[in-house]
Amino acid sequence: MVYSGIFPDRVEKLICLDLIRATPTRTETVDLRLRKTVKKLLQLEKAIIAGPEKPMSYEEAVEKTVSGTLGSLDEKACDILFKRGLKKVDGGFVYSRDRRLLAAPLSFIPKKDQLILAQKVLADVLIIKYSDGPYFESVEEYLEHVEALKSGKAKIVKYVSVPGKHHAHLTNPENVASIIADFFTNSK
Repeated sequence: MVYSGIFPDRVEKLICLDLIRATPTRTETVDLRLRKTVKKLLQLEKAIIAGPEKPMSYEEAVEKTVSGTLGSLDEKACDILFKRGLKKVDGGFVYSRDRRLLAAPLSFIPKKDQLILAQKVLADVLIIKYSDGPYFESVEEYLEHVEALKSGKAKIVKYVSVPGKHHAHLTNPENVASIIADFFTNSK
């Protein structure tokens, strides 16, 4: 969403699965958030310098991932994600992501700035909200962002609610596949 507002001429279609924007932040807490992020980044850098992560079994990776998503992911979804998300090393598996991303301040954008970016989106937009997915803000604030998209430059803004948890596109793809296919086919 943010990228689509910053570079509107580079995005033709935008699909938001469950979440519509980064969790908005309050401008007056920027110092606290940056302090926490810098501290976390320094800890991660220290761990990276100390050496690679301790390998785990595939089963441990599945268990860690499923519990970390509060059951939103299941073993089948992990199998899909782990094709790129895990790498085999001596002694087991490690995550293939850059650990420094765990400290990235991607959500350090105040709500008013995200609303401005939403109005600049030119892409056709499909928002799929899962019935049991999280809201990291009030429902009204979430819908305020949908309205910002509709009142902005986007030609199409389609909002659909479907059953499922945050990762339903992986655990129950049949609930969203036809909606997404229709969006690509009929929003030309």
